[in-house]
Amino acid sequence: MDVHKARDHETWRTLSKMSLDYKAEQNWLTYSKLEKLPDRVELELYNRKLMPHLRIDVQGFIWASIRIEEGDYERPTNCW
Repeated sequence: MDVHKARDHETWRTLSKMSLDYKAEQNWLTYSKLEKLPDRVELELYNRKLMPHLRIDVQGFIWASIRIEEGDYERPTNCW
């Protein structure tokens, strides 16, 4: 899966609408929402024909999306 192709902010905006009900202290509601996040992201990627091959692709998309939103992600100029 090409993360750069997936940089579509609309994709992340759709996914970010999922409320995590985050609280700093441990609680089951936040934990249960976090457990569902990768499934929802994977489904949305498939719906957009981005086809993640493994769950690490989903994790990579989540990581890259957060970095992009924070303005802290650049496309690599030299891979390998």
